[in-house]
Amino acid sequence: MTTAGSALEVVAASADVRGIALVLHGGRETSTAPVRAHQLAVLRMRPFARRLAATGGRHGLAVARLRFGQRGWNGELRSPVNDARAALAELTARYPGVPAALVGHSMGGRVAVHVADDAAVTVIAALAPWLTPSDPVDTLTGRRLLVIHGEADRITDPRVRKRMFELTKA
Repeated sequence: MTTAGSALEVVAASADVRGIALVLHGGRETSTAPVRAHQLAVLRMRPFARRLAATGGRHGLAVARLRFGQRGWNGELRSPVNDARAALAELTARYPGVPAALVGHSMGGRVAVHVADDAAVTVIAALAPWLTPSDPVDTLTGRRLLVIHGEADRITDPRVRKRMFELTKA
């Protein structure tokens, strides 16, 4: 069910599955180049996925890492959004009725915000999310949200993130 070029790796829980964590890596503003498994944005999220599987697996947490098909967001194409929607569809078909959490870094945090309207999603953890004022905030309504973002970040602007999440409380 994944889209062309994307890859979904799932570590099954050692107990009955009670939750899913979908881990989403970062990327670039513009690039149609394929994402490779050895790229830093992909590798950066491996320890998060491993730790989630190691500590959550025995409690019923299945952990999935999605490798997007393309490195870039690519403007209106929002290239990784379809990959994430397909991954969520595959995971919810495999584990029907199980709540999902999205864990995304940078562009992966942006993707998480865009697909948070999926009925299975109950939790979003966004690590230094790359967001713009045009990104939706209504997708976060009714979801638990954790945002971690350093104030000295030179790549993604924490002020945009802060304003967007203030809007979710309005």
